[in-house]
Amino acid sequence: MTTDRRPRPAGALFHEKRYPPLWLRLVVLFSGLTTIAAGVLSYTTGDEGPAGAIVAALIGLLIVAVLLPVAGVVLVADDMLLLSLRPFNRRTIAAADISDVEQLGEVSGMFYGGVGWRRTRSGRVLIMGRGTRVRVRTTSGEDYVVVTRRADELLDALRRIAR
Repeated sequence: MTTDRRPRPAGALFHEKRYPPLWLRLVVLFSGLTTIAAGVLSYTTGDEGPAGAIVAALIGLLIVAVLLPVAGVVLVADDMLLLSLRPFNRRTIAAADISDVEQLGEVSGMFYGGVGWRRTRSGRVLIMGRGTRVRVRTTSGEDYVVVTRRADELLDALRRIAR
């Protein structure tokens, strides 16, 4: 639910980076540390060699290193819209492919069943927490919904690049 307040990338009309809610980030951290602790505990209390502890430590570190920095990124530039669930998934929509944008209602972070990329009957949703939905329709008929804390700014930027 936190919003990154660093300067926008050069040339961006709109930029928003949102991390998952704090409770979810704490669950990820706890899971990674628990995995590491389980490996160390099995090594110190058992007759097994260090291989199990090393594997558990690596898996725990991997959980933390991959899942903790996950963030939803929305970037509008002069020629495209970038929707990204960093570091896993990224969609780039050319400005010429945007046929319509509209603001929908405000929703909670669990409206679509959780945070991240979600699939609905009408298309894909990028949600990282509570916010206002903005629907982007493409010329191919695909719909993308972005949940943002700055819907008015996003709509203005999208309307500037849509043809």
